[in-house]
Amino acid sequence: MNGKTLALTGALTLGLLAPAGAAIAASADDDNPRLGGLLGIFDRDDDDRERRNVNTFRLTGELRSIDRDDREIRVDLGERNRTLRVAKDAKIWRDGERARLRDLERGDDVRIAGEKRNGRWVAERIVADD
Repeated sequence: MNGKTLALTGALTLGLLAPAGAAIAASADDDNPRLGGLLGIFDRDDDDRERRNVNTFRLTGELRSIDRDDREIRVDLGERNRTLRVAKDAKIWRDGERARLRDLERGDDVRIAGEKRNGRWVAERIVADD
């Protein structure tokens, strides 16, 4: 693993673990409605104005199922399960290394960040550990 990958993985992990309560509670009319944690790693381009009202999310749970053909995963969040679509360009890490959807396994602990698009939950970043 090179230094850039290690730094990015560390930043992503910290960003996913950062408390997001205030950002979730923020109104879409605020100057910065984006969920990005303290590190700002989820910032969007300022020119991308139409995305300012997108619902972003973060969740942590256990991977229950993987449908590689339809690019969907089901995550156990404790009280409920959530089915997510995995974006084709999703950034995926497993045990600190870059990975692909096919590398994820049932039972992995996952931290996921993404956005709700057209009523569907879409995972854009997945960090998995055994």
